[in-house]
Amino acid sequence: MQGQRAQEAAGRSPHTALHVKPEAETTVPSNAAFSFLGSPGDPLWIPSQSSNPDLLYAGWAAHEVPSAACTA
Repeated sequence: MQGQRAQEAAGRSPHTALHVKPEAETTVPSNAAFSFLGSPGDPLWIPSQSSNPDLLYAGWAAHEVPSAACTA
């Protein structure tokens, strides 16, 4: 609850919406490993994995995160 209060105090919503442009649309592959995304051929939008001014790009980098921060 502390995190939620901090967000409210900062005037931020705990919900985020990302708008992915139609150019990022593809389809769910027929490979069973991707069945969690939907049925083969269903529409699927994949944000760009590299900087493209025409598409949504989160720009996250994890290469500077120490491996100890990712332990369970």
